[in-house]
Amino acid sequence: MGAKLRPSQSINQQDGVGSGDTFNNDSEELYSIAVRGIRLLTLALPIVGFQVVASNFFQAVGKAKLAMFATLFRQIIGLIPLLSILPEFWRIDGIWLSYPIADTMSATAVGFILWHE
Repeated sequence: MGAKLRPSQSINQQDGVGSGDTFNNDSEELYSIAVRGIRLLTLALPIVGFQVVASNFFQAVGKAKLAMFATLFRQIIGLIPLLSILPEFWRIDGIWLSYPIADTMSATAVGFILWHE
């Protein structure tokens, strides 16, 4: 099964078959929420790779504390507060946007540290 480039294809198809009944029983509202969510979640994917490689770099050169900080910043320090705050303002979009915003903040912080190392 190849990679899906469109969120609507991922939601509509299950294991390459056109039936999406397992995940969506023909609910247009659920479908539109899921498609929008996938689009928002993938906004920062291009910079996640940089953050992960930079974290691995710190670990490889013996800077375990910086590697741990980079990993924790992305998954805990940045994400959890954003998941608590953003839905108050943007409802479900706040949840979806928490991930790319946390990833962007983490990549920026890691890039800054990497630049000064």
